Amino acid sequence: DGLRSFELPFEYVEQGERKLELVKCRACRGCAKKLKGRKRSRSRSRSRDRSRRDRKKKKKDKKSKAPVIPEADVKFMDTLRRDIQTMGPLRSNHLNAFYKRHPEI
Repeated sequence: DGLRSFELPFEYVEQGERKLELVKCRACRGCAKKLKGRKRSRSRSRSRDRSRRDRKKKKKDKKSKAPVIPEADVKFMDTLRRDIQTMGPLRSNHLNAFYKRHPEI
């Protein structure tokens, strides 16, 4: 008749207590595939987990390295910080005055 029988774990809560029972069910071929899921061999799944872990580790290593900031940019930011501390916030229309005060940049 095309139906297959399965025993599946069924979890439920009864009067505040969590219970787990094996339940028998019958399913057609298409639904049976969905119920069984994809089966992987143990060694293959371990190697996939290991490679996934290695990829995450490489990503983390790339993120953890601080970018190299050119010396000119560091000098500019220091000058800008000092200027803001003495003169107050810098607005876009004040940039020309900033560059006139600091021709070395």
